[in-house]
Amino acid sequence: MLFLEKIYQKIINLHLVCVNYFKKSDTNQEDTIKIGFIVTCSYMWLIQFFYCLSINMPRFALICLTCLVLKMFNLIFYKYKLIDFEKVKRLTSLVVIFGINACYLNGNGFVNPTLVWLPAIPVFVITLYGVKDGAWWSLSSVALSILIFEYSYRIGHNINEYNDELTYITMQSNLFTAPLLLYMMFGFYSYNRVQLQERIQEQAAQLELEKKEKEKLLTLLFHDLGRNISLLSGYIDINKKEPGNISSKEKIYSLTEELKTILKTTSELDLNRNDVSVVEELRLFDIYTGLKLQFENEFQKKSLEFIFEGDRELSIKAVKSHLHHHILGNIISNAIKFSHKNGVISFKVKKTMNEVTLMITNRGIHYEEQVRLGTEGEPGNGQGLKIVKEFAQKNNLNFSMCTDDNMTFATLKKSLIC
Repeated sequence: MLFLEKIYQKIINLHLVCVNYFKKSDTNQEDTIKIGFIVTCSYMWLIQFFYCLSINMPRFALICLTCLVLKMFNLIFYKYKLIDFEKVKRLTSLVVIFGINACYLNGNGFVNPTLVWLPAIPVFVITLYGVKDGAWWSLSSVALSILIFEYSYRIGHNINEYNDELTYITMQSNLFTAPLLLYMMFGFYSYNRVQLQERIQEQAAQLELEKKEKEKLLTLLFHDLGRNISLLSGYIDINKKEPGNISSKEKIYSLTEELKTILKTTSELDLNRNDVSVVEELRLFDIYTGLKLQFENEFQKKSLEFIFEGDRELSIKAVKSHLHHHILGNIISNAIKFSHKNGVISFKVKKTMNEVTLMITNRGIHYEEQVRLGTEGEPGNGQGLKIVKEFAQKNNLNFSMCTDDNMTFATLKKSLIC
């Protein structure tokens, strides 16, 4: 079976080479299949040509060769854009109809062993045109065959090359070549059906992947917008109580701009844009300062101290909106949520020869990718860390978390080795 499978695969590959030779670069899938069908049927004319020569039937061999050449010329004209595919179908159908009927006439209708080939005409035209248009071609070929039969019978036409021995040999050959023709026709269609099913499965998998990506984008959008809207709401409340508070007004403006940035980032991701062009050298102390101002109200509510440790000039390359909003914004938000009151959240950076490390630590409940409440009953949906991992990967950052007793360590590492 393995040997036969190898032979089959080689034949199919050779056949596909022939099909690809005759099709144009812009040929659609349906027309490509039909070209393959025409090529498949051409093999039979080639087989019959050699067979008719071998049994000394030159006129039949000439008919087969003529039909083969005409079909090949049709396909070559199509390849070089001299005719469109509709003309290819029309001319090829005419070649098949007149070719088979010529064989029928040459064998003298009422004794002709080529009668077995007449059903190939409707199979051929229906395959090319479909049931509706193929029916008209089939009826036309039937009418032509009947006229030829009547003509041959009434005038006593007898130019056939048959004798009893040739009739027997040809009938025997038809027992082999007719099933072979049908196998080649429907086998090719069966092969293309399998290929089509595989493409459908691939497209279904792609659609499922796109669906998951859309769901991921919505999760990202709602999660990060929700977090920043919550912060914005707190500063709006402060501004209502203290209308003259310049700091709260600045933070309201800053958070509004951040909301715009989040929406823009999500839109870019949705359009599959490449973010390489917006990678920047980001000073980590500046990022820390921005986060401290952004979450100032949240730090005050739980009396948390947010401290920086390390070299203030240290920087890494990343997309600013990714690092600030989606990575560190989510880590700090979780650290606040799961810290005990009067605690410390540290933002520690260091550099070695091979990498830059940023570690955020807090004391409290260890937070993981699951829905749970913070130390003061703050709600969570477990999506923040998923977003952190997603955007850390986009920026070639190695993200990890670990816990020791009631201390949580969120670590980001950026390799300096290209």
